[in-house]
Amino acid sequence: MFKSPSFKLILMLFLFLLLVIPITMVQLKTEDRASSQNQAQYAVARHWTGKQWLGSPVIAIPYQSKAIVQDNGYTSAPRQLWTLIPAREASLEAELSVENRKKGIYEIPVYQSRFHLNGSFQTEDINAALNKLASDPTVGHIGQAILSLSFADMRGLEQQSLKINELKRDFEVGSKLKNLPQGLHYPLSELIDKAKNETLRFELSLQLKGMSEIYYLPLAQNNQFSLQANWPHPKFMGAQLPNDYQIENDSFSANWQSNHFALDNISYIESCLKQNTCAVIESKNRLLLGVDFINPVDIYLKTERAIKYAFLLIGLSFMVFYIIEHIKTLSMHPIQYAFVGLAIAIFYLLLLALAEHIGFALAYLVSVTACSTLLYGYLRRVLNSKPLTLSFTIGIISLWALLYIIIQAEDFALLMGSILVFVLLSALMLGTRNIDWYKLGQNTKTKVDESLS
Repeated sequence: MFKSPSFKLILMLFLFLLLVIPITMVQLKTEDRASSQNQAQYAVARHWTGKQWLGSPVIAIPYQSKAIVQDNGYTSAPRQLWTLIPAREASLEAELSVENRKKGIYEIPVYQSRFHLNGSFQTEDINAALNKLASDPTVGHIGQAILSLSFADMRGLEQQSLKINELKRDFEVGSKLKNLPQGLHYPLSELIDKAKNETLRFELSLQLKGMSEIYYLPLAQNNQFSLQANWPHPKFMGAQLPNDYQIENDSFSANWQSNHFALDNISYIESCLKQNTCAVIESKNRLLLGVDFINPVDIYLKTERAIKYAFLLIGLSFMVFYIIEHIKTLSMHPIQYAFVGLAIAIFYLLLLALAEHIGFALAYLVSVTACSTLLYGYLRRVLNSKPLTLSFTIGIISLWALLYIIIQAEDFALLMGSILVFVLLSALMLGTRNIDWYKLGQNTKTKVDESLS
């Protein structure tokens, strides 16, 4: 019974299911180490600065709503509210110097940036907003208008300067906006009184530190954003992709154009200022334009991709041994099947552990060498045939080499993986099409009966 082809297939399936356990454990360990990398990012952010976004300046007019007596007799308390006036146009030019900082075994990209932002407001827009507030019976006191600039992490600010109509001005700390407090502001009431129907042109420069990503919050009616950085692996994200970009060996540049018809961000910010929180960075795919700095050696993502093919290698190895066993009249014990499966599973644990210290490519080579040597030494005795053992070892090495190519091909990974599975299945079907499986079972049973007699 133990040498019956049908019973052996059942045992193979049972062993295959058992091997799900160690491979799943390796996958969970990969996710755990990736989580540790995120924790390392937070640790760097505490001492360096966090992820940055920068908004274009707006003119903000504070006002208080009047107390209103409702039908049920309840009187609502006055509230501090804001009217935001966008710039007619804003143009941001950014230059970033990016480098990797190490936290233990992890590398996190950080940067120092120089921003140059200019644009213009029309005083007729400001006066129209003030007149509208003054004629609103629900509006009480109207405060001083300010030029408000918001960004994500104030700790990253190193230098700043502001010019309005070619005259240098001094920013004050804080954006003054309740739910977007980080930033800078400048009081405008005196300038607005003097410039009746003129254009208020602004020009500001900033030096900001940040990590991992940089985004721009376009709040003007017409926005231009150009970005240059010495990083060869950008991942463009946000509400809109760049209109054009260029990626070279060690740098990239990109340009965005947007308007208030495509991104009505000013309405969103006005709405969220009325609430308790205003989570801009969490809404980056809706509001922001920018880029993530992807580390070129994301070992956890590549290891996770490799693990997806573990069951293919184990299942294919089991089928090859099954066919060899019954064609060559060998007898492999289920434990020997299990050892081969475990040797393939341990490959991924070695890959993960080594990649954290010596890099993914070298770790892959060392893991393939170690596991293929182990398989050859073990199967040389089990199969009792040097040609068969050598053929199997070369085959498994070739599959690991093909998988390495697939892992590197981000855009074509699914296509190449599907083609590989199809080719392997085709080879297996064509190679066994002349086997009479019923006769194979009968021959095995006859050999067993003869040995018992």
